[in-house]
Amino acid sequence: MPATPSASRSVMNRARLLRTLGAGMVAGTVKAGASEKPPGSARLSVGVLTDCQYADIPTPANSKRLYRESPRKLTEAIDHLNAMGDLDFMMHLGDAVDRDEKSYGVVMPLFARAKTPLYHVAGNHDFSIADGLKAKVPELLGMKSAYYSIEKEGWRFIMLDGNQLSLFSSVKGSPAWQAASDWQKGAKRKLTEYSGGLGAEQLKWLASELKQGASAGQRMVLVCHYPLLPLDGHSLWDAEEVLSLLQQYRTSIAAWWNGHNHDGNYCARHGIHFLNFRGMVDTAQNSYARVDLFDDRMEVTGYGREPRRVLRFPAVEPPAA
Repeated sequence: MPATPSASRSVMNRARLLRTLGAGMVAGTVKAGASEKPPGSARLSVGVLTDCQYADIPTPANSKRLYRESPRKLTEAIDHLNAMGDLDFMMHLGDAVDRDEKSYGVVMPLFARAKTPLYHVAGNHDFSIADGLKAKVPELLGMKSAYYSIEKEGWRFIMLDGNQLSLFSSVKGSPAWQAASDWQKGAKRKLTEYSGGLGAEQLKWLASELKQGASAGQRMVLVCHYPLLPLDGHSLWDAEEVLSLLQQYRTSIAAWWNGHNHDGNYCARHGIHFLNFRGMVDTAQNSYARVDLFDDRMEVTGYGREPRRVLRFPAVEPPAA
């Protein structure tokens, strides 16, 4: 984690920043009615961006992260997605900024250019700000809740906060920080400090959301900054607990979408597609996608570094080697 800025910034400037930001469109559970779609068209079309990760800092030696290029790429991506004219909404999968609360003042007005609702989940770098502002990250992202769901056209998107159980989302030495430290020390696998988990309270909420979605006959997509599978240093801390819960609703869950690993990744397990979108901040080339959701498949049209895919439901696991 990069160093946080000095806590000596004025309270007035912070308050002004919090009042002026807000591109997110969230509040608990967001519902929308059905709309007319031409026969054979997608049920839903979604613009997906992740890891904009802006900061006014030079690119470190031997790094491909072009932090100062992110505003240009974000503007380009949103303008292109706007021009399509038929998206239902857009989402950003975490790490809107790399560090410093003033970075939010640069990127949030750019997210606000979206002509559809644009939903956020928070990432680890979104908390690389002064200790006194860490609890306000959802507010900085224009969110009214750290985790929530969206229902539209027979689909339920469950937007998760993988930072609830982490060493960076709270002040060092606080009860929340201590609980995360204890969890990390007691884990059976190595947990990196740049990832986090849902925690027990959010897991209960997730179980309720999955039950409601399955009872309503909805197809579900879970969205988080962190990958669930394949298990590696980027993965959610409590990935095993979450995966065990997902297995109970495997016939209703279409996919898990995430960012965090800027190189992207993909895995199929239990009939579910685990799709890691590539990070925007890396290289001079942009990276974002349009995802069209049909009853039997999702079509990912990638731009820049993001590849194109056609992923049919249910996901089929490759044969064991």
